[in-house]
Amino acid sequence: MSQNKHILHTRNSLSSFLLTALLIIVLGSTATATTYDWTGATSTAWETTTNWNPNGNPGSAAGDVVQIGVVPFSGFQPTLSIAPANALASITLGTATNATLTISIAYTTGLLTVGAGSTLTESGAIVPTFTGGITNNGTFTASTGIHTFSTNAQALSGTISIPSVTVTAITLTNNGTLTVGTALAGTGGLTNAATFTLNIGGACSITTLTNNGIVNSSGTGTITSTTVTNNLTWNMSGTGTVTAFTNSATGVLYISALPVPTITTLTVAAAGNTVNYSGAGDQTVKDVAYSNLITSGSGTKTWTETAARVMGSNLTIGDGTTLNVDGAFAFTVTGTTTIGSGTSGTLSIANATGTKTFTGAVTINAGGAITEAVAAQLAFGNNVTITGTLTENGAAVVGIAGNLTNNGTYTASTGVHTFSGAAKTI
Repeated sequence: MSQNKHILHTRNSLSSFLLTALLIIVLGSTATATTYDWTGATSTAWETTTNWNPNGNPGSAAGDVVQIGVVPFSGFQPTLSIAPANALASITLGTATNATLTISIAYTTGLLTVGAGSTLTESGAIVPTFTGGITNNGTFTASTGIHTFSTNAQALSGTISIPSVTVTAITLTNNGTLTVGTALAGTGGLTNAATFTLNIGGACSITTLTNNGIVNSSGTGTITSTTVTNNLTWNMSGTGTVTAFTNSATGVLYISALPVPTITTLTVAAAGNTVNYSGAGDQTVKDVAYSNLITSGSGTKTWTETAARVMGSNLTIGDGTTLNVDGAFAFTVTGTTTIGSGTSGTLSIANATGTKTFTGAVTINAGGAITEAVAAQLAFGNNVTITGTLTENGAAVVGIAGNLTNNGTYTASTGVHTFSGAAKTI
């Protein structure tokens, strides 16, 4: 019996020893995340442990926090040329001491913060990954490599220029001025927040792009995103093909590109939205149903209908421009029609097939004109005020349901003119 107890005791002791040893191995191999402050006491090298307080190598454990210039230092400025072993929780370049961090190797970090007076410079084509966004109040110079934003929803603030951005399976929000010069890509989405600016200078293939502020798209790069929604202001000067574009009710799309890019699907019928063909020269108007349509800049804007079109709201022809409406179909403006602002502007009707209907009030300002190149039937559903010129063609049939006020030049056709509705004034 005594011998059995001794054997059992020995076994228990051995088991306890092995368990303790295992715990020591496991716990000893698990490094704890640390907050490191740069001192630069020894050199510029990030990996030199004596450059940090506490001494160590940031990135040796997952989730390390890096602070450079948050606590004042008087030593060397840091350079990162050997990739940290693990992703960093954050990198902050503070304002207590103006910091300059130069990075020449790929790195992964959570929030990157560059304080006023501090500088972060990426060299060459290194490919960083961000999981917490970027806040730039200093100077951030991005490499030419792809900058990937992944894992968590993130935001950008300050003025940031990155040639190539890829957003993977998350939503990246721009709360500053973001310039993407080469490629905006990825399976995620980019939202440009209200009052902020997104500049796109190259190709855009990110799955979802939503604008609540100002977007400037330029260059020859294509926009092939599955969903592009404009809720405020979009300035389109680029000539690359656009796969799909939707103007919401609050959206204003300025198309200044010469020539106008091929837009495969342009959805601009939402009540209240506006499209402005603003190029300094001749442009081709995309044949779709518009809500508000404006021509500005200069030159002739040619709209060739391939089906009867009904504009949901107003038509405005700016000074120095001509809108030429062609195509053998009816044409209707539901809202008001305004020609010129007192200098020039012309609406030219180039096809006689289908009635040209103006449901709202028509105002032809001084220097402005509505001209018929052919004898198209005209139907005015409200008041017509002429300070400029109205020229009808041949035997065109004309109907007017409002008052006709002519303080300019009115050249009537030889066709029947019908005045309808309640008592009217001519």
